[in-house]
Amino acid sequence: MGYDKSFVKSEYQTLDWTDRLTMKEAPVDPDEATNGLLIWPKNPANFRQVIETYVEKSRKVLDGLLQDLAASLSLDENSFLQYFEPKQSEIKVRVNYYLPCPRPDLAIGILPHFDSSGLTLLLEFGATSALQVLKDKL
Repeated sequence: MGYDKSFVKSEYQTLDWTDRLTMKEAPVDPDEATNGLLIWPKNPANFRQVIETYVEKSRKVLDGLLQDLAASLSLDENSFLQYFEPKQSEIKVRVNYYLPCPRPDLAIGILPHFDSSGLTLLLEFGATSALQVLKDKL
């Protein structure tokens, strides 16, 4: 994973209006070449520690949500959690930075998509509240 942005392959291609940093942070692998980043940003100095703490606390939140969801359906509290074993299940962290846009009327932050994960935590920072969720008829 790593740092990237959308690249133009065609003049007809729609691009995300974002730069992003994507990291696979769990499960922790002793061979760091297959986990996280090979080169961690030096600025801010505590970046790696903050990300690792975030992942640890996020897993607790996600585990609690899975247990609460099972309980709300009158199931054993580990009915869903058993499929997200900490030593095997992945946690990916994606940080998006939305650049100032010269033509915001023509831009969209990230193209419509779906997350193929069991659960997604989304945190927004800054003054913009831009999350849009669309639900098609089932």
